[in-house]
Amino acid sequence: MLAAIATLLRVVTIIVVLHLCSRYHLILKERRQRAALHRQRTQIAATNESSSNEALKSRVDPLIIAVIADVHIQANPGLG
Repeated sequence: MLAAIATLLRVVTIIVVLHLCSRYHLILKERRQRAALHRQRTQIAATNESSSNEALKSRVDPLIIAVIADVHIQANPGLG
């Protein structure tokens, strides 16, 4: 009888410890998700006029693309 009570007490203790561990991990997971969401919301994209001008300058001019296409067609007369 005493062995059964001791075994039952051990099982209950193990279940309580597992429950507390899982609850702790769930709380940590929720805290991490909240922190990630907060970081995502508070990130501010730096919009400089100079950076937007640089982005526009880095594009290839349509005239250059037309010239490249013409040179390719002239180099391969059978394809064009």
